[in-house]
Amino acid sequence: MTTRTRSRRLLAALGAVALVAAACGNDDDNGTEPSGPANPGLEGCVTDPNDCNSGARGEGGQIIWLVNQGHDGVYSTLRPEGNSVYLNQMLEGLTPRLGYFQPDGTWVWDYDLLVDEPQVTSQNPQTMVYNLRPEAVWNDGTPISADDFVWFWYHQSGDETLCVGCNPSSTTGWEDVASVEGSNDGKTVTITLKEGRLSPEWFAIFGPSFPAHYPGIDWSTPEGMGQTSEYFLNTVPTWSGGPFVVESWTPDERVIMVPNPQWYGEIASSLDTLVKEVVSDQGSWLPALENGELSGGAPASFTPDLVEQFESAANTYTALGSAGAVWEHVDVNMDSITDVALRKAIFTAIDRL
Repeated sequence: MTTRTRSRRLLAALGAVALVAAACGNDDDNGTEPSGPANPGLEGCVTDPNDCNSGARGEGGQIIWLVNQGHDGVYSTLRPEGNSVYLNQMLEGLTPRLGYFQPDGTWVWDYDLLVDEPQVTSQNPQTMVYNLRPEAVWNDGTPISADDFVWFWYHQSGDETLCVGCNPSSTTGWEDVASVEGSNDGKTVTITLKEGRLSPEWFAIFGPSFPAHYPGIDWSTPEGMGQTSEYFLNTVPTWSGGPFVVESWTPDERVIMVPNPQWYGEIASSLDTLVKEVVSDQGSWLPALENGELSGGAPASFTPDLVEQFESAANTYTALGSAGAVWEHVDVNMDSITDVALRKAIFTAIDRL
């Protein structure tokens, strides 16, 4: 049984680092500009969650961001071994994205990667078309293209005629895909679902994740696909399709990132380094923040006492919860827990409120 908790988050940061943190653009560290007027500082996040902590950026500097648990020495969120909020936080800034949920829960498309808004061009079968910017490349200069969508489909399909050994953590959406086709030198991507299948949340499901070409493995066969899956699971990322690249990665301890020289987005990070530090001892968080050893964090779990300590600390901004894409759920592997009575007992004992 695996559990992932993201329903409530504690966002804490020293007020002194508010403008420096804006060098990352938003709390996803993705280097994008605010959508509305500048709103320096964190206090404005109560009334203006999407554009707070925005404005003029200082050049250089370092952000040290708290991650409150390790990632078990693996590097792919697409498999159960790495499907956690902690690894997602570690990888943020490397993976390209088609869009994202803002702090107020609204969805926006990311025009660093996209030329225009993707369209549903047919309802039967449901068909989506994406136009990627010609400038969008992986950090080795290889274009981000339809091949990367195809690779993602094969990996997440749950279909052993497409991949043997991928063991996807979720097949939602991708199991309904009938085809992924590229045109315009791979910069136009058309995804068609199987007859009778519909995906109302298509906008937040489909997109590129890992660079299909990077392992240097022929993934045209199911067995080759499985080898690429193992590669990404066990290999420290030297790839990036985002605003940062990895300078060093110490498993379950820290990631040090620097700006990606091949970043294709309109706005680049002005930071010298972005450090993501694993600190599991909750009692050390506030002293580390006050001493400048941490700049902030969005831990996935914390105690009520810790919240009270942060809220009473001077020069520290604290916020609870999020209207964005966060949730809490418990998943049971039916092959591991075959006893129906035991499964019922587990879910009866969980207080969903």
